Amino acid sequence: MRRDADIKRDVLSELDWDPQVDFANVGITVSDGVVTLSGQVTSYVGKRAAERATQRVLGVTAIAEDLRRAASSASGVARVHDRITVRPVADSSPVHASSS
Repeated sequence: MRRDADIKRDVLSELDWDPQVDFANVGITVSDGVVTLSGQVTSYVGKRAAERATQRVLGVTAIAEDLRRAASSASGVARVHDRITVRPVADSSPVHASSS
């Protein structure tokens, strides 16, 4: 059986390696191979990526996941809203053709 300190080091390494995981606000504890992830992540994708990265580590026997998605900032919401604003694709006025 691997030491908990070695497992924690390898979990940190996996989280650091995975570009989908921002683990700046994630706490990691290990006890008898059971890894507890706690804190905040920026997205659901990041949450799942953290779980998958932890599962890849040799010696992890179970994962207790207590990650919460961080609340979006008002500016972040505004940026998303700007991106999904509906704009007409083409002018809907009738087309008039004339020959010269």
